[in-house]
Amino acid sequence: MIASLEKAITDRTLNPEGFEPVRTCKVRRHRYYRIHIKRFTLYYVVLDGTMEIRRFVWSRRDYSKLL
Repeated sequence: MIASLEKAITDRTLNPEGFEPVRTCKVRRHRYYRIHIKRFTLYYVVLDGTMEIRRFVWSRRDYSKLL
């Protein structure tokens, strides 16, 4: 699991904002992006070119209530 997580993050660092942002009901200061890793979903924002991981959620949960 850890190896899959590290590989997904490393692959995404090449172009972190090149993917579709997550749509949320709340107005957010920064856009959230998502990475699906096996049965989990990782949410991150990009601050000054740096990926900051905000949430790591089991995919079966209703993420719209968590964001």
